[in-house]
Order: sequence, then structure tokens, then C-alpha cells
Amino acid sequence: MPKALFFILLLALLIVSTTAHAADKSPKHPDLIQKSCAHASYPDVCLRTLSSYGSAAANTPRELAEVAVRVSLAHVERATDFLSDLKGGRGRREQGALKDCLEQMGDSVDQLRKTLAALQHLRRGDDFQWQMSNAETWVSAALTNEDTCLDGFEEIDGRVRSDVRRRIKNVAKEVLTLVTKATKAHWKNIAQNCQQGHALYQPWTAPPPGWIKINTDAAFLDGDASTGVIFRDHKGSILYAVTSTHSCLDAFSAEALALLKACTAADSLKTKKVIFESDCLNIITCLNTSFGSCNWNASPILDKIRKIWTGWPHWNFKFASRSSNGASHALASWAKSCSFDGIVPLIDIPISVFCDRGSPLVNSSFFSFN
Repeated sequence: MPKALFFILLLALLIVSTTAHAADKSPKHPDLIQKSCAHASYPDVCLRTLSSYGSAAANTPRELAEVAVRVSLAHVERATDFLSDLKGGRGRREQGALKDCLEQMGDSVDQLRKTLAALQHLRRGDDFQWQMSNAETWVSAALTNEDTCLDGFEEIDGRVRSDVRRRIKNVAKEVLTLVTKATKAHWKNIAQNCQQGHALYQPWTAPPPGWIKINTDAAFLDGDASTGVIFRDHKGSILYAVTSTHSCLDAFSAEALALLKACTAADSLKTKKVIFESDCLNIITCLNTSFGSCNWNASPILDKIRKIWTGWPHWNFKFASRSSNGASHALASWAKSCSFDGIVPLIDIPISVFCDRGSPLVNSSFFSFN
């Protein structure tokens, strides 16, 4: 397994970068590959490997990470075969070190398979943060196993130690620091690109600490509606993105459906303190008052919202200007093409939804670098 640890380190880098980044779904990702490899211990090998494997097989960063898992698995399995062949005819200390190392390598195979399973769960829209946390945990465990394997040969002289180190080497002690730096650098680059040469719209305002702000919007045309819902915390970090598509009678009904989708998601996630924002003043007014002229078609939808609302005393519904609600508007427009109903993996949403050069949607406070 030449450079087995290198590929596991590379995988860790890709996974952590993926958690932070709402990705562009272009057919190939040379820019993503170059940025990821720039932070690797061996950039040239990283670039060559991912370019040859990843560009043909991956259309999203998630798929690129899956490719990296498979490459890592192949290298670990080859190393296991090599260590099995070495066992015969060795001294007691060498046999003991080889036996321990084989067990560690077997654990690495199992942990990398679990990493792959966590990444594949994202295809089904499972909770993004939970699954990516699982993936990071398994990759970190695989790194630890490789390190432990090498430690067993520190007191052994001769060819066995040399052969093992040749196949399992370049352990990155600073892996956690490295991936943290890579994540911050990538997000800062996105924020800078969003702002270069563009006037910013009215900025989105953050909720108080301990609260979640959920922005909603709908796109409506000829009886078809698509909705976009974005959960963010007081730092501006995106927690969830939710989309849906519907048939409805008018734009007011579409806006009400977007709010209903937000309430349903917040209720299922047990989000206690929420500020909901919509740029449809009529719908917000109808929810907050017992009088006034409410759209007839939207009324049954508003009744469903009120029914959910009764179980959550710290929910508030507020009006937001269109210019400060741009991200959810762009998400609703994008939802037309994906027809996805539920929580969308953030890595599957194009960066242009949150930062469109023709229509800048966010300011730098939208991104969390901490």
C-alpha cells in the first residue's frame, strides 16, 4: 500500500472541506481538486490521483470523497495482503508486531467502509451534519490505526521495519490542524469571491444567540410552486436547507406552503426558539393578527401552520424585505430543477444559490469561519 496514510489523510481533508461548503454541481471539479490538494502533505500526488480517479467518476464533492474512500480502501487492503505474506518465517517480536498491525489494518478497512456508508447516506437526504460527523470520526480512527501499526515496529531493526514503513508512512500528526485550516481557507475564498466587484444587497440579520432564523420563499409559475427554506444560527452558519415542489392556485398559496414546509421541518427537528421570515407581507400579517383580508386559497394552509405553532411558544413570524431574503429566493428557484422534497444535503446545492455573480445574495457575515 504505497502512501496508504497519504490517501487516508487526503480523505479526511476532503470530508472536512465538504462539510463546510455548499458545492457547485459542475460536471468536473478541477478547481475543487486543486484547492483540496493545496493543503495536502504531497500536493502533486494528491492532484494526480484525484484528477485521474475523481474527474470522471464524481459530479459533486460528496462523490469525490466517495472516490477517495474507495482508493484508500484499495490501498489498505493491498497493505493487509502484504503484511499477511510477511508473517511466515519471522522472529517472535516481528510476528507480534505484524499480528498487531494486521489487526489495526483490519480495523482501518472496517472504519473506511463505515466512512463510505456515512457518505452514501447523504444521497438519501439524511441529516447532513450527523452523517459528516460520522465520516470524520471513522477517518480519524483509521488514521490512528495506521499510526499505531507503525509504532509497533519502532524497536525492530532490519528489513521488516523498512518494508512496513515503505508501505505505511508519512503519518500526518497535524491532521486535525491541517483540515481546520483547509476548511477556513476554502470558506474565506468563497466569501471573497462573492464580494469581488459586486454591491451587496441589504444584509441578512442574525438572530440572538440560542435562536434559529428560518428564511422562506417560493417560486410560482402557471400553477407550479417550488419552495426554499434555510435554517441559520446566530453566527450565520447554514444548518439545513429544505426544498419542496407543489401544485397550487396562486403566489400567496405558494408563499404559505413555503412557511408550512419550514414549520413542519422545525417541528420535526424540535427547534424551540425560531424566527421565521418571509417576504410576503400579506401572509405574515394574517398569521400575526386575527383580522384583515387573507388570501382565500392560502387560508387552509395558514390554519395548518397555526396548529403546529401552538406547540411552540417561542416561535415568531416576521416580514423580511426581498433583498434580505435572497438566499431562500434563489433556493426556491433552484428547487424547480431538482424536485426534491425535504432536507437537501448542502454539498448538492450550487454555490450560485448563495452567491450568484449576477445577483449577489449574501454578505461576509453569512459565512462562519470559526
